[in-house]
Amino acid sequence: MRYIRGVCRLSFLRWKTSLRIIMLLTVLTVLQVMYALPYMQNAAGYEYPLHIFETYIAVFSSAHASFLISIIVVFILADVPIRYKGFDLALTRGGLGKWLAAQWLYITICAFVLCAVILVFNVLISAPNAYLSNEWSLATMISSNSGKTSLGFGQLFSVIPKYIINNDLPLSAMVYTFLLQFMLFCFYGTLAVFVNLRSSRIIAPAILMVLNAIHWLTHMFIPGDDAFIVLSWLSPLYHGTYSEHQFYTISEGGMANAAVSGLILLILSIVFAVGSHIFVRRSDILNFSGGDFDE
Repeated sequence: MRYIRGVCRLSFLRWKTSLRIIMLLTVLTVLQVMYALPYMQNAAGYEYPLHIFETYIAVFSSAHASFLISIIVVFILADVPIRYKGFDLALTRGGLGKWLAAQWLYITICAFVLCAVILVFNVLISAPNAYLSNEWSLATMISSNSGKTSLGFGQLFSVIPKYIINNDLPLSAMVYTFLLQFMLFCFYGTLAVFVNLRSSRIIAPAILMVLNAIHWLTHMFIPGDDAFIVLSWLSPLYHGTYSEHQFYTISEGGMANAAVSGLILLILSIVFAVGSHIFVRRSDILNFSGGDFDE
């Protein structure tokens, strides 16, 4: 276990010197501000407070925000499994099995940290005008049910769907949003490892971008259409975005609900992890000395 923690720690230490990671985290912060501030300004215009989690839920209720955030996470996890200087020696000392276990630990912690940072950031900027009671704010209900805002029609980047307002309370909606995003990020990481063990490091981000693009194809069809339903089943971004499950009722049960989506992402992550272990047991250890993505 000490070996696994040590390898995982080395992976995170790279964040301090990786220009790629620093720039991506900076862009992630800018995106949060860009989508959160209009939502907060809308509530201020009505002179109503917001629930402390509403801004976080609203940010991920935007298809654009979810897509852009997913792209950032894809490129943060693009270089897993991490191969650093002294990589061959570390493999000799701990073995491929423990080394891969360290990669799963790194991906899990990384996914949780990214989700937690996004949540905490939105909570902190909302806190001055927020309350804790587990009920939706009047500003959110007005915007979601009528489309009208204090800023005018269509002036918000993101609005919490009526489906969530009518079927959830803020706390449960936050939990669903967090857990599905966490499972989506873990899926990105395990798939990246599975692909990067077999090919160039550019292939995994390309595959993940194509999978995310499938979600945008759904917007070419009317919700409830057969093509819309099929593409949603194939889209990881649909499964990992809680607000997109508003279309579950429109399809009359033909689409995955939030619980099924979470299970799908979990099963796929396990499949890719097991597949990676099977592959490395049958391969030459020297095939993995490909260097660091940032080099």
